[in-house]
Amino acid sequence: MAKRPWGKARIIQKIIDDKSINVNLIATSYEGKTPPLEDLNNDRSSMYAGAFGGSEVIDGVRTTTQYLSYNQLIELDKASESTEGTSVMHEITESCIGGKIADELGMSVVKPALDKYKDTPDYQIYKRAHKEASPQPEIMEFDNNGEKIYRLIIDTPNGVKFKDLNNY
Repeated sequence: MAKRPWGKARIIQKIIDDKSINVNLIATSYEGKTPPLEDLNNDRSSMYAGAFGGSEVIDGVRTTTQYLSYNQLIELDKASESTEGTSVMHEITESCIGGKIADELGMSVVKPALDKYKDTPDYQIYKRAHKEASPQPEIMEFDNNGEKIYRLIIDTPNGVKFKDLNNY
C-alpha cells in the first residue's frame, strides 16, 4: 500500500488558506524539453519537469505562477522511489516560497527563472525558493570519470526512458 501523504495535504491546505498569496499552477503532460510557455514572453527555455514562472502583486495579493509537467514529475517520484506527489509538492512549495521571498524584499514583480535573467535579483529569488522548497527527488548516476550525470525520467507509450540532462 502506498504511503499516505497527510503531511503534504496539510501543507497544501495551509497554502490554500493563506489569503496573502495565490499560487497558480499551469500543468501540462508535455514530455519534451521546451513546451510552449507563451506566458514566459515566448522564451523557449528548458522545462524538464517544472519551472518557476515568477510572480506579481495583483490587487494587493501576491500571485505566483508555476509550470509543471505532471507526467515527468510522477515518473521522477517512481524512479527515485519517493512517495507519489513529492515532486509536485516541490513545485507548489517553490512557487509559494518564491512569492513570500518577493514580499519580504518588497519586489512587486519577479521575472520567471529563465537563463536570460540569471544575473538578476529575480533569479536569486528562484534559487532561494528552490532550495527552501520541500525536497525534490533526484536521479543521479556517475560517469566513468566520477562526474555526476542527472537523468530525466520520461514515461512514453513505449515505456520509461532516460535523458542525459548534462548533454540534452
